[in-house]
Amino acid sequence: HIVGHVEVPGNDHTDPGPNWDWTRYMQYVNGGGGGTNPHTPQSICGAGYETVDSAALGSAGTVYLLYNSSNGYNCVATVKSTSIGTATATAAYLEVQGKTRATDSGSFAYYAGPVRAPAAGKCVKWGGKAGSSSYDSPFEHCGS
Repeated sequence: HIVGHVEVPGNDHTDPGPNWDWTRYMQYVNGGGGGTNPHTPQSICGAGYETVDSAALGSAGTVYLLYNSSNGYNCVATVKSTSIGTATATAAYLEVQGKTRATDSGSFAYYAGPVRAPAAGKCVKWGGKAGSSSYDSPFEHCGS
């Protein structure tokens, strides 16, 4: 049972103030939902990156492939949609054809990545995992 400030008996309670972790609080209230993820693929990869492709990871999240035309780099980020704020298994990877795959994998609260690599004029294989769902692309997007 959740009570509001006016429902608490007595005048000895205080507001939690600006440092209250509302995301975690709302996870408790909503049974783990926690609302929306405050991070976007662009905020994860950085300025200049534009989304080229994406793939849903069931309801657990989405993996994104981005490209920065000014420096020729691709970037992959997996953004969670469930268990936001709670560290769960999440991964993102990027493999430029002819190069070693780069992976960011672990227990993350909001996202995996950024995984960046120079890929101008080359094919890339990319993918990620969130919850029990994963996505693995073939080599594609050759040249961007």
